[in-house]
Amino acid sequence: MHFKVNHQTYYTYSKMVYLEPHILCVHPPTYPYQAIFNFTLKINPEPVVFSRSNDIEGNSIYLACFQDLTDHLLIETEFEVQTLRSNPFDYVLYPFETCNLPFHYPVDLHPLLKPYLKPETRNSKIENFALECVGKSQQSTLRLLMYLTEIINQEFVYEYNEFGPPRSSDETLRLKKGSCRDLAILMIDICRVLGIAARFASGYYLGNGTEESYLHAWVEVYLPGAGWRGYDPTEGLVVADQHILLASSSYPNLIAPVQGVFRGDARSLLRTKVSIQHLS
Repeated sequence: MHFKVNHQTYYTYSKMVYLEPHILCVHPPTYPYQAIFNFTLKINPEPVVFSRSNDIEGNSIYLACFQDLTDHLLIETEFEVQTLRSNPFDYVLYPFETCNLPFHYPVDLHPLLKPYLKPETRNSKIENFALECVGKSQQSTLRLLMYLTEIINQEFVYEYNEFGPPRSSDETLRLKKGSCRDLAILMIDICRVLGIAARFASGYYLGNGTEESYLHAWVEVYLPGAGWRGYDPTEGLVVADQHILLASSSYPNLIAPVQGVFRGDARSLLRTKVSIQHLS
């Protein structure tokens, strides 16, 4: 599928402020199942120092340094993307024993997967819920992932919350509601408790094309023989060609689109706008 995405992040300040260096995680990756074209990035005020690099997990990031006082900061990206994964089940788990739980990753992968196996929150309620889900999935790895995706979608209330830190997974489990970030973090912790490597993914979801678009979050799990595969508990579906990946990480706060602070006695206001056009 072929999309055009425009994403605007606009900060305004009640008084003139000095912007400290900002880190921007706004450039989607090119993968075998996702190709990016005609990417543009506009920043106002224009930074005096600007560089691009990759973070420790391979996400594309920019460093922007500013000089003069300002009462605003506008960051706008626009790009075209082709999503190429029409079939999210085009793989076989290997070694074959990983088809059932519990399973163990190959020893050589343990050091690399360690950050993705440590739960943010681990307590008896999370563990009991996780084991209950395993039982209802008949110990099947893929049935469990699909069951988690569907049960969170069906039994938890979605709340839109663009600002502030996400809830902890135990609070989301207790309240039975949360934003897409909260629901993703809950599923990540459940997977990690069960020994399944999982990470936080951020990006865009087209949906039915009639609703207002926002930055979206879902889960990626590492499946031997398949690599990183996405599951979206907010929408209740396996990630395919209607999701556009922006960045992924073992720690959600590391891939916020804009990271930075300002100096000055002022109040800030953030407005965002995302538009997604289906081209073909």
